[in-house]
Amino acid sequence: MSSWFTTEIIDKDTFAISEYRHWEETHCYLLCGTKKAMFQPFGGRKVYIHINNTNPVLQPEAPERKALEAAGWALARDGMEITV
Repeated sequence: MSSWFTTEIIDKDTFAISEYRHWEETHCYLLCGTKKAMFQPFGGRKVYIHINNTNPVLQPEAPERKALEAAGWALARDGMEITV
């Protein structure tokens, strides 16, 4: 039986994870930068995952946090698990 998920290396910093055996043929992306990384799971949800302890987005009332959320991003938290 072949794998349900496939992983494609788009370039050295970008990976596509695809679910071709699902009827919707869904895809998500992992984008890796030198200081930040982003995982966009199936369904278009964007999760900001590379956060240092001094980043103002960690403060719920900070303007940076409000801008992040207004742009449609979810903020990862310690111990957060994302199932693909």
